[in-house]
Amino acid sequence: MDLLVFDAKRNRNVTKIPVILNNEELKGMLGNRKIDAFLIGGLVQIFDEAASRIIFECAGIGQWMEDERKESRGVSRACFRRKNVSPENMTTSELVDPFEEEDAKNWAEQFPICNSLILSPLETVLLSLEWQILELKKGDNSLTDQEIWTKMRSLDDHSEEFGRNYSVFRFLKMNGWIVTSGITFGCNFLIYCLGAQFYHASAGVHIADVIDPQRLLTLTRILAHNKKALIVATTTGDVKTFEDVSKCRKPSRKRKIRNSRIRQADGFVDFENRTLPANLLHSERINGPKTDAAAIENTFQTILALDFPTLRALLQSEKYNAYTVLSAFVWRAIKINRKINCITEVIKEAFIDAARLDDEFRDQSKPVLFGIPFSVKSNFYMNGYEATVGLASLLENRETTTCSLVQFLKDQGAIPFCLTNVPQGLLSYITSNPLYGTTKNPWDFSRTPGGSSGGEAALLAAGGTVFGIGNDLVGSLRIPAAFCGVVTLKPTQDRLHESAMNPGLPGRGRLGLSSGFFTRNVADQEFLLRQIVGNPRYHQMCPYSSLSPLLSTGELPDGRKPVIGWFVDDGFGAVAPSNRRAVEETVEKLKMQGYEIKEFKMKDIDEKFQPEVVADMLFRNVMPDNGAYMSQMYGGEPYDRYMSHFIRLVRYKQVFVIRWLAQHVVLPLGQLTPLKSKQVLCLGNAYNANPSCVRQNQEKTDAFKNKWIKYWKSLGIDALICPSFITPAQPFEYPVQLSTGVFITGLFNMLDCPAAVVPVSSVREKENDKFETNGDFVLKLQSKAMKETTGLPNAVQIVTLPNHEEMCLKVMKIVEEISDGVQTLRWKSENQTIWTNGDSFECFERVEKMKVSGKL
Repeated sequence: MDLLVFDAKRNRNVTKIPVILNNEELKGMLGNRKIDAFLIGGLVQIFDEAASRIIFECAGIGQWMEDERKESRGVSRACFRRKNVSPENMTTSELVDPFEEEDAKNWAEQFPICNSLILSPLETVLLSLEWQILELKKGDNSLTDQEIWTKMRSLDDHSEEFGRNYSVFRFLKMNGWIVTSGITFGCNFLIYCLGAQFYHASAGVHIADVIDPQRLLTLTRILAHNKKALIVATTTGDVKTFEDVSKCRKPSRKRKIRNSRIRQADGFVDFENRTLPANLLHSERINGPKTDAAAIENTFQTILALDFPTLRALLQSEKYNAYTVLSAFVWRAIKINRKINCITEVIKEAFIDAARLDDEFRDQSKPVLFGIPFSVKSNFYMNGYEATVGLASLLENRETTTCSLVQFLKDQGAIPFCLTNVPQGLLSYITSNPLYGTTKNPWDFSRTPGGSSGGEAALLAAGGTVFGIGNDLVGSLRIPAAFCGVVTLKPTQDRLHESAMNPGLPGRGRLGLSSGFFTRNVADQEFLLRQIVGNPRYHQMCPYSSLSPLLSTGELPDGRKPVIGWFVDDGFGAVAPSNRRAVEETVEKLKMQGYEIKEFKMKDIDEKFQPEVVADMLFRNVMPDNGAYMSQMYGGEPYDRYMSHFIRLVRYKQVFVIRWLAQHVVLPLGQLTPLKSKQVLCLGNAYNANPSCVRQNQEKTDAFKNKWIKYWKSLGIDALICPSFITPAQPFEYPVQLSTGVFITGLFNMLDCPAAVVPVSSVREKENDKFETNGDFVLKLQSKAMKETTGLPNAVQIVTLPNHEEMCLKVMKIVEEISDGVQTLRWKSENQTIWTNGDSFECFERVEKMKVSGKL
């Protein structure tokens, strides 16, 4: 039989993707010829030029490579067709008839040594699959592409309609196997076995024309136990029992991590090959000149330099199509990821989605976000992908649904193309975990981009996506935005609700968990929020989300200017001089423009709720079970090198003797030593002894909210400006040691207020060299963390009352307009970056801020 095999050690997970070729079409194109295909380094290499050319042009897959055998091969003319004859009217014999000699000669000159076509394992599977739904195209009752797409998904929920072999496929897939069913050049059953990373090309492959179903199951069990990999066969009947398969061993956590890294690397290689300009010279999907690779690269560079409004307008007018724009951003994002490690996995359906959008909306009115690529924080649920939050125990647990936020954006025409990195377990602002590694800040590779949405902010700041989405529990949107110099807004929880995610900390106390966007400026932020906040269609998808749409952010009804409150001291911790200056300069500029300014004093809210008491309430709300859930979550996990200190403290806290000694001996005595710190003392004493303590803390939290609003209204302010965080971006080792710094952001989750971050300036030279520590151990660490931060982004935090996102956006626009802003990062040319492992300045140019222009 004709067989195109591939290396199963790459452990591909094949998703439900429609294919453009069925078996008859494939045989027709290839003229029933046999194909010489060889396994080389995990890829399939096809040495038949004609077949390679037809597959490459018709299916749009594969990568041309120079023939390593260094042989001179004759020019095959079988892939040329007669002039003036349409492909629809050709017979099989006509398909292989040559053009004139001149045409063959021209082809040979253009591709003199393009002798072999390299297919990735995924591409091989896509080429080999034949879904029965494609039979519906035959006859007069042809279905549209969208109807076929819908029907395929519908049939996938009814396994009995997929033929005699599908029951085996479904069972194995649901029990942790990596399985695909289809026709591979005559074979119609294909199974990846577990343990495939030990597979080698010379063993573990069984091929049979016909095989008994029970023998098939026995072979899968034997191969799985012996670390072998691939079976291709046609079964003679249905399989009724699966006892043998269910006894197969599951992979260990270490093996899961290795498989995950292989899968991640394969995904990056696949996306890189798809977007290399040299591989797109013959792609009909790409807009613009395609005379050579440089012309396509120039098109990509032009697209990447566009702002959001201009890019959206050009997509709507079909100056560029979705496929070209996606290719440009993937091309850039893969390069950026090599330097800062911000992407955990590529979303394989992205290019399929882009092609479908182009076909469906060509010469038609388009959805509002048509063709806009965006990235997704990896804790959001997406069908077919893992939401591991950096935990090995959650690997290979693929989600079966897509969260409402991502699905809504997709329905509006946007294209998610990658998942981004997060901290191990989420509850930190150091984006690092043992599965995917440590993410670097694009402004300074020795510093963190913040967390937990650090991968999102880093990718956007580096220019690798149009916008990103994340969520915020104690600052997970705002800290990365401040560290990376981008804009974000944490809404009131139910103004933009999303629960289909791994929150890292289920069962939290009185803390608002909000979802939101990362954008380059406030106008983009407002535009995206207007598409979703209060939208009835989103409310249907997520009923907990408010139906109240965003009102106008223009002039106030009475024509007055907003009254602005401010503070630089939250009474619990101290902030860096640069962060203090950012607030003071912003307030001074507002005052000069006629805005009424009032100082907001945390200690004046209420005598019972002094800052230390409020901080104690916050920490108890973060861990109402004193970390018992997190301790169990980290059990058996490899510790991330930057998170290990935090994880051990959480786990040690569960031991009664250690906890008692720490609380009653170590912490009190520590206040008499150089390790004294009121912040550490507060964090160590934040303990709920029993359920009654949890209830009392929640009662106190509700009372504090009322006192906060009462004090706010007594000042008569509309918005509050305060520091975005305690320091600019920190070196990797400090976030765990300075975890108490999240008070200045987590406070507004406890109050469930809208809170935004807007970059206003850069850190000035030696600005943070002088910082009073007063002998406090934590402040000494903070002083070290803020050294050598010259040139890093510096931002302010803007807060309003709950459900007053419109006022927050209004003040954000005012602050952005009056501030100097921060520079933007521009990726240098490939020749300047590919050979360097140096710092940020070797990879990114600093470009001065430009005022926002154009309307969305």
